[in-house]
Amino acid sequence: MASLTGLCWTGTPAADTVVASLGLVFFTLFLGVLYLRARRGCRNTAELIITQVRGSSIHF
Repeated sequence: MASLTGLCWTGTPAADTVVASLGLVFFTLFLGVLYLRARRGCRNTAELIITQVRGSSIHF
C-alpha cells in the first residue's frame, strides 16, 4: 500500500506541469482568437468607411 501512495505522489509534479502547460496553450489560443477577431473587425470597419466615401457624391 505504501508503494501505491508513493507512486501517486511521484506522478503529481508531472501532472501539475501538464495542467499548467495546457492552461498556457489554451490561454494563448484564446488570445489569438481575440486578436484575429479584433483585426477582422477593424478591417471590415475600414472597408465600410471606404465604400461609403467612394459611394458618396460630392457636389460643388
